[in-house]
Amino acid sequence: MKTKKTITFFILFIFLLKFEVQAQNISVQKEIPVYTIHADKVTYLVTGDRSARTGDPSGAVISGNMTINDTREWVENWVSVEDSLYWKINCKESGKYTLSLLYRCEKEPGAEITVKVAGESYPVRIKKFKGMYDMYNQSWDIYEIEHIFNLPQGESKLIVRANDISKSKTVSLFAIGITPVSAMKSIKEEEQRALKARVSPKWFQNAGYGLMVHWFPQCAPRKGELKPYDQAVNDFDVEWFANRVESSGAKYLLINLAGNSFPAPIESWKQAHPKGVITQRDLIRELAEALHKRGIKFILGRGLPEIGEFWNNGYEKHINSFIKIFTEIGQRYGKLIDGLFFDGGRELIPYPVDWEAMYKAGKVGNKNRIVSYNFWVLPITTPWIDYFTGEGCNNSFNPITDRIIPYGAGKGLQNHSMFPIDDGQRWWNNTLNYEMKGPAFKTEDLIKLIKGSKENGVPITLNVNVYQDGSWNDETLEQLKEIKKAVF
Repeated sequence: MKTKKTITFFILFIFLLKFEVQAQNISVQKEIPVYTIHADKVTYLVTGDRSARTGDPSGAVISGNMTINDTREWVENWVSVEDSLYWKINCKESGKYTLSLLYRCEKEPGAEITVKVAGESYPVRIKKFKGMYDMYNQSWDIYEIEHIFNLPQGESKLIVRANDISKSKTVSLFAIGITPVSAMKSIKEEEQRALKARVSPKWFQNAGYGLMVHWFPQCAPRKGELKPYDQAVNDFDVEWFANRVESSGAKYLLINLAGNSFPAPIESWKQAHPKGVITQRDLIRELAEALHKRGIKFILGRGLPEIGEFWNNGYEKHINSFIKIFTEIGQRYGKLIDGLFFDGGRELIPYPVDWEAMYKAGKVGNKNRIVSYNFWVLPITTPWIDYFTGEGCNNSFNPITDRIIPYGAGKGLQNHSMFPIDDGQRWWNNTLNYEMKGPAFKTEDLIKLIKGSKENGVPITLNVNVYQDGSWNDETLEQLKEIKKAVF
């Protein structure tokens, strides 16, 4: 009797285990997205899934032991010919297309990969190249494949696998670009329009350095509890803060905002962010006016995807909201806003967003306003941009010699570098009752970089970590005063 019970229990256990495994497999099964290949623009098939949010899957289907990097953006550790990846694509019409790789050569060049689609395959030998982020081994570029592919109408697979790859010669792949040959003329004409519209004012080239602060709703005070957003806006001492910026020697301030709220009465913002807060106090105007009185330019920063609730609304509603918001902002502030910085540009790469429309909305009220989208280290996939954001690029403290970037990510753009200089190189603080740390770098290293780069027309943006009231570490301020004396 005991044996029968044991056998029955064992069978039941195996059945439940099998059911649980099947349930888990169903729950984790990844939906394979089908990418629509656009007939009038470049379509980018990304390998990672950082761009996927709320039921909108993206990324490649990966086989083998290659991995996605820690920011979920590209495949790396690709060292075996057994590894491969693929996407499902859908062409509304058959036609001729060119393909490009958005890639990074991590170690030695020479790896060979094959791109195969609809029965056609073409081998690509990976080349090493020079880029702005060589010191971090993070330089990315675009490789145009010298072959025209004939893509059929309807669904097909685009497969990438390695013929020759190893730990010593490898590649990281962010995306594949698919360009219709029939649209190349119009794409080129758009590039020419963008280049003609591009601006690079002397004030930016000759600035030497400016400050960046991340003033988020979650920015913690030095002591006590976090204030509600509208109270933090009302309590912000603009004159005191502007005096502090002036004493630092900065020629411009980039204030980067975040979240669903906005520190000014922008009605279009409230329409796009019903859960957010807009304030009656116009902190943007007061800050810009106070800085301008002191001869300091003002750059407004926002997270690009959050502006029009991109992940919730999709790219069409996002673009419409973006245009409304920045048309209102441009009309309201005019020349008080000298520049715009949009974080998260790289997250929109796989989507057919209208970069031209966003760029033009960013110029409302001031045609000389500089506009940039932050693609981080990745290749910039739009010509509608005025300057390189240069996130994290300190060039090993060697002066940056080229005002116009000659190669790699950001090629052809006004050069610029941006990195945090204190509190352990953190960009912003959300830790309550925390004493920020002072300078992260030697003063002489920063002077060497800033002074030499200024001579070549390349500005450097130094991020200082601030509390909710806008204050930052006093030792950092003293370091900035020393830099001011040396540079000017």
